[in-house]
Amino acid sequence: MIKDIHSEDVSNALKKGFQEGKTLSEMLELCSGQECVIFKAREFVRGDEIIYIPDLWLNDIPESRPVLDPIQQNEILLSCYTGDDFIAVGEGDEEKAHRLFAYCDWQHPTSAYNEGANEGAVDDDNNEGDDEDTPC
Repeated sequence: MIKDIHSEDVSNALKKGFQEGKTLSEMLELCSGQECVIFKAREFVRGDEIIYIPDLWLNDIPESRPVLDPIQQNEILLSCYTGDDFIAVGEGDEEKAHRLFAYCDWQHPTSAYNEGANEGAVDDDNNEGDDEDTPC
């Protein structure tokens, strides 16, 4: 499973914030996705930093309520993706990972990859006409 890539430090930092009573919106800058709320970093970066969390509502992730239940905290961590996760989904190809990151605006990267992002099916509207990653 792709989630095994997460570093303990990144997962623990988010989990520690939850244990301290912080909300996801206090820890991360959330933004609008495709008719939903997501977290998306300003740009793709490889490594173990969380750069994307898909549709919070669809994945039952509270944005402005503390999550104190350890089981729910772990479930939320399963929906957090790092640059290395995107590379793994892109079968080790960093260019595919960049396209996939640009394409994602609500769904899990594995779903987006299966939709065609892996074949360069990302349209110019998602990339806003350039090759740079943009915040949502």
